[in-house]
Amino acid sequence: MKSRNIRGIILSVALLLATLFSPSSAFSQVIENTDMDYFINAYTANYDSLLHHYYFRKNKQLVNSKYKLGSPATEKVDFETVTDSMIYRRLLSLNTKVPLEYNPIVRGYVSMYLKKMNHSIDVMLSMAEYYFPMFEEVLDKYGVPCELKYLAIIESALNTNAVSKAGATGLWQFMMQTGRNYDLEINTFVDERRDPLKATHAAARYLRDLNRIYNNWPLAIASYNCGPGNVNKAIARSGGARSFWGVYSYLPRETRGYIPAYIAAVYMMNFYGLHGLHPKHISIPTANDTVVVHKDVDFASVQKYVGISIDELKNLNPQYKLQFIPQSEKGYALRLPTNKINVFLKYQDSIYSHSRDSLLNSAVKEWKSVKTITHRVRKNETVGRVAEMYGVSAADIRRWNNLSKKAKLKSGQRLIIYKKTQITKDTIKSDNNETTKIAPKDSIVVADTNDLKPTEKSGSSRNSTKKQGKEEKKVTVAKNDTVQNTETNKKEEPAPKTETKKTPAKPAAKTITHTVKSGENLFRIAQKYNTTVDKIKKDNNLKNDNITVGRKLVIKK
Repeated sequence: MKSRNIRGIILSVALLLATLFSPSSAFSQVIENTDMDYFINAYTANYDSLLHHYYFRKNKQLVNSKYKLGSPATEKVDFETVTDSMIYRRLLSLNTKVPLEYNPIVRGYVSMYLKKMNHSIDVMLSMAEYYFPMFEEVLDKYGVPCELKYLAIIESALNTNAVSKAGATGLWQFMMQTGRNYDLEINTFVDERRDPLKATHAAARYLRDLNRIYNNWPLAIASYNCGPGNVNKAIARSGGARSFWGVYSYLPRETRGYIPAYIAAVYMMNFYGLHGLHPKHISIPTANDTVVVHKDVDFASVQKYVGISIDELKNLNPQYKLQFIPQSEKGYALRLPTNKINVFLKYQDSIYSHSRDSLLNSAVKEWKSVKTITHRVRKNETVGRVAEMYGVSAADIRRWNNLSKKAKLKSGQRLIIYKKTQITKDTIKSDNNETTKIAPKDSIVVADTNDLKPTEKSGSSRNSTKKQGKEEKKVTVAKNDTVQNTETNKKEEPAPKTETKKTPAKPAAKTITHTVKSGENLFRIAQKYNTTVDKIKKDNNLKNDNITVGRKLVIKK
């Protein structure tokens, strides 16, 4: 009886495999219509930019000899001789939590790696030696299967500076809002989507949260690519199917290829040797560490005193967009080769001083004066109208907020606006910690059109400029008259020139009463009034950060 049951099971499996790999199967028909161009183009773009990485340029001879595009990498093994059953058995041999299903679509992606991207596998293997140990440690911390490290290959080709057409950035290709939802700092100076460690923590948390929604790793991976909304729609349209292949036909085109590309990447990174691939090792310093800096630091100053090239600093610290680390109470991490840490600590005072001086003569000076404003859109407002209010271009507003030219604004929508303010020597922090405040680089001011001064509204700025010009002319005439009088009669009317330059007395501190509104917290209120959370707590005798709606807070400025 048992033997009959076993025979029946074997026969059923055989029929299933025969149906699956039959040329007339539904999946075979699908693969004929599956467009892989989007994947090839995105992957190739990220790969090509990766070759500009400092450590690849440092190994230029090796790169030129080994990584020529289109070079045959599968001379030893003809892929056509590798049967489906061989690939299937190899995938089954991998101990993974994520099911690695095999079908003609997956075979198509394996073939794509071997035939169209064979030149890039060696590069991926070299970068994997550097990144994968860190990926595995972080993923394991959040209970995410370690094999999801391979997602970074199809997301970014392991390029920290990868940016998609949609604006997704970094190794894990986070969009701006998703990155901020997972505590990644993104502002004028810093983009932590490019920070390998912090972005990996964010990706692990995001994948963990997605799997809690579906309790199915392939669906969680699919939603990582296209968002839970699209996956939920696919499930509904499929009649409630709860597997990737069950909702396959209802997913966006890009996502239909995402899981097969992932499975193919897992296969290639584990069985590359069976296809004649032999990686060459790029000399990337795996031994590195971080120092926390609280003051302005530019890379040129670090180069001068530590003896490390700016290119190497950029590749070890890709999150700093302007080769500059801004001052911060919380501090920012600067990653250096381990043998350079003590050198930095020895000369850190000189580095801070040199950075402060060079700041006034660098491109950072312009950006240091940028103030970030969040504008709340009102009914019937357009991008052009908002641009007029703040004296910026409509094109910039669209770029800052990832808006298409045809996009219409919705009431209540929030727009990020960057405004420049003046920066002088007085705004640079001195060694004795006495400083006048610069506009916070990441301050958020929620602005309605009614909040703007009349001179800031459309049509009034030109008139105010003309009036100001007339007043300046009057002042100039008055000064000239005074100079003439003093020259003709110096004894009777001494020149008041020195008196006009006296430093005016500081105005008395202002006290403002703020009523807490729904959705506000101490951090937002502190940003609104350009003060700190600690000061508000001290002035109001608050023991913690909890505040209730309607409470009146004293703000001393």
